[in-house]
Amino acid sequence: NAFVLYVAFQHTWSKSSGRPDKGLAARAAKAKRKKAVAEAAAPDAVDKSKSFSKTLPVGRTIPRAPAKKNTELDAQLQKFEPDTAEAIRARAAASIDSFEIQPHSYGTTDAKLFHLRVGPNYKKNKQKAPSGPALYDLYSMDFLYADTALKNASDKFRIPSIPGVTDISTGHAHIPPMLIINTWLPGEEPSVFSKTTDGETYSTVLVMVLSKNTLEQLKDLDNASPGVTLFSE
Repeated sequence: NAFVLYVAFQHTWSKSSGRPDKGLAARAAKAKRKKAVAEAAAPDAVDKSKSFSKTLPVGRTIPRAPAKKNTELDAQLQKFEPDTAEAIRARAAASIDSFEIQPHSYGTTDAKLFHLRVGPNYKKNKQKAPSGPALYDLYSMDFLYADTALKNASDKFRIPSIPGVTDISTGHAHIPPMLIINTWLPGEEPSVFSKTTDGETYSTVLVMVLSKNTLEQLKDLDNASPGVTLFSE
């Protein structure tokens, strides 16, 4: 699975000189435009509070790409509730063509689109090949813009509990059934003279669940793929 990371940035230039405008007015205008970009990308994703006091269920700031009408995936999703194990597995197994791609949305992609290094002698052969099946499936994605970095995903989002998905045993203490990835992108240009380590930040929170294929291979490591075997170690 893959995700789209929205990168919003804006430069303010002087019409007369072609150089960056300096001064309070220019910086204020820049901040206003930057906020407008974030709100246009995901209106519900803008949070002004450093405390993140209002929590949300995951997957609320950006919509998931829906299934195309009259497809096999559409028929399957009509049978199950959106957050059930069956619906999650159906979306993960569906092809890209099964989704109706829309602006400012996310969805599942094919792991084979990513070419990875081929071992064990990559330094010598310099070969890459399409990836095997993804170890985890994408459950949800969120995009958040705030005046401080989201240090812990649970400070803003309620981590889901999904019967048959998050309560399973992987057979390996260090392999969780759910994996949360929280990435940060600075929302303002850093100053050479400032020691500030926090400020306006775009946070992307991905909730991943162990794929059915990975879980089955973890139970039979003698016949597992090299990727799953390495993962288990």
